[in-house]
Amino acid sequence: MKIKIIFLSIIIFLGCSNEDVNYMQISTSKSTAISNAINLASPGVVGIYKYQDVIKRDRFFSYRDQIRSNGSGFLISQDGYIVTNAHNIEFENYQTTDFKITVILPGGDVFDAIIVGVDQITDIALLKISGNNFDYCNLGDSNEVIVGEWAIALGNPRNLISNAQYQPIASAGIVSAINADFSLDTNSGRIMDNMIQTDASLNPGNSGGPLIDSNGDVIGINTFIKADSQNLGFAIPINFAMKIAQELRLKGAIDRRYTFGLSTRPYLYGSKKR
Repeated sequence: MKIKIIFLSIIIFLGCSNEDVNYMQISTSKSTAISNAINLASPGVVGIYKYQDVIKRDRFFSYRDQIRSNGSGFLISQDGYIVTNAHNIEFENYQTTDFKITVILPGGDVFDAIIVGVDQITDIALLKISGNNFDYCNLGDSNEVIVGEWAIALGNPRNLISNAQYQPIASAGIVSAINADFSLDTNSGRIMDNMIQTDASLNPGNSGGPLIDSNGDVIGINTFIKADSQNLGFAIPINFAMKIAQELRLKGAIDRRYTFGLSTRPYLYGSKKR
């Protein structure tokens, strides 16, 4: 009888061990460089929401309205500095009675943000939220980016962060070109040179969010898709973006003493208005 009990115990133990091994094998097979990179960077990715209360006028009367838009951004420090695109937070050309920017972190915490500085020409803005010990994204070296490497876009496309348990939305592709030059967008006054091109899917609301590599490091800021193409997105290289952000942190603006006389092409910027 004792032998039977011992034999059954061994079978049960081996069965449980096999289940554990199988589970570990399945977990390992699901874990990839891309999924690991997303897990590393996601805690620092935020949704950005702009609310502008305005007074509009038609031929006969005035009325109040609210202009809202959403975009993406990412934390670059524990003390709450956030990089995003300038067009995510720019004023609409109306008489404004109130203007507010809120930031939603992964997990759902909401913060009011202040504007530290804005540079419309490079389409970069620096925000600040109050607090400490925030998760933030690690920054890579955009000078080391190569064509063909993995690229993952993270952000808040079409306001999906708040519909996905407050987690950033990911799309993956490759870096399809570097140093892509588009000169000056005469409609917005923005310079679009030396961009990182990717086929990772970008949608309205992705702009301002990070483009990361397979290590989870930020290599660019997702900024626009080209209007006359399919699935071609462009990102501002992070090395350049951080130079602008650092000057915005010190001075609140970028001082320029020259002009540009360049051509332009049509772009679709990623901030969603509703």
